[in-house]
Amino acid sequence: ADAKTAAAGSASTASTKATEAAGSAVSASQSKSAAEAAAIRAKNSAKRAEDIASAVALEDADTTRKGIVQLSSATNSTSETLAATPKAVKVVMDETNRKAHWTVRH
Repeated sequence: ADAKTAAAGSASTASTKATEAAGSAVSASQSKSAAEAAAIRAKNSAKRAEDIASAVALEDADTTRKGIVQLSSATNSTSETLAATPKAVKVVMDETNRKAHWTVRH
């Protein structure tokens, strides 16, 4: 009787563990499916972003056309394809104010 009871207990424990393992397998499968779906969505979003970026023409700007400009802090340039930085404007304004102040005093 003791052997039968022990065997029944072991069978019950094994059955419980098998049920738990099956539940874990189902959860893992669901997690894998969710991760795969998220990866597909991310890939599709990246593709859409690449398509949009390639459709937008980024051209250099000039005096007649909007576009991309390069900044420059030069204060002696005659370029019409570079844009002055606030630093360059400040240098010129400081020099202008200094000369104007000197002219008024002398």
